[in-house]
Amino acid sequence: MTITNGYCTLDEFKHRLLMTADYTAATISFTAASKTIADTAAGLLRFRAGRRIKITGSVSNNGTYTIATGDMAGSIIVSEALPLNEAAGASVSIVDVTDLDDDAEIEKVITAISRAIDTVCKRRFYAATETRYFTAQRADLLFVDDLLSVTTLKTDQGGDRVYETTWATTDYDMLPSNAALAGEPYLRIAPAPMSSKRFPAHAKGVEIAGSFGYASSTPAVIKEACLLWSMRVWKRREAIFGVIGTTALGQMTIKIPPPDPDVAQLLPRPKGASLI
Repeated sequence: MTITNGYCTLDEFKHRLLMTADYTAATISFTAASKTIADTAAGLLRFRAGRRIKITGSVSNNGTYTIATGDMAGSIIVSEALPLNEAAGASVSIVDVTDLDDDAEIEKVITAISRAIDTVCKRRFYAATETRYFTAQRADLLFVDDLLSVTTLKTDQGGDRVYETTWATTDYDMLPSNAALAGEPYLRIAPAPMSSKRFPAHAKGVEIAGSFGYASSTPAVIKEACLLWSMRVWKRREAIFGVIGTTALGQMTIKIPPPDPDVAQLLPRPKGASLI
């Protein structure tokens, strides 16, 4: 499975859950006989025993290694042979590439939590091109779902669901005027001051084709909320009264708990209108 409109990626989840680390310095040397990677800048404490690391940028020792002895600032010892001795000088990067099994199951959790965030906030934080219909309560103001851009705006003047009147971009203003500058969606549309067009009063009198959603890319606070909530669910999969369990067929079932206080603080207050 792949994540559908998720608010964090599989790599971001695994990086956070496993506390994976990366480090780049020109002070790293290699001693082949003792399988030692040393750093005179003492930046290796982040790499723990049992982790897998990938080395790039070295002259002779690029590759993937398992840490046999770690948790030391000045040096680590790897299980695999180092090809050659190498003095410090090159800009060497060390990245923790320890992997998790069950990637597909993690993706299910991330997708489920992303949709749970939509439900809690009564809005979605990804963009989709759609055609939606609205009923205007006033001739000079239309309330819309989270809207990022308009492709076409049409009105049904006769109430027959034929949208025969197409508004030019000069016929309307999207409000709040500075929403895009604030990274927020438009929530209202009003006829432009010099336009003669008005919204009809009957049900579903306005058709809008455009990009709907809170933002074209996931806001940072939503990404963080998704990571925290997804990690909570994943960590509890083996609880006695598990949030996540295994069926007789070996497939994972997901029960989503409510967001904890930290996640709730990150989420924006629910939108008053429905997504529909």
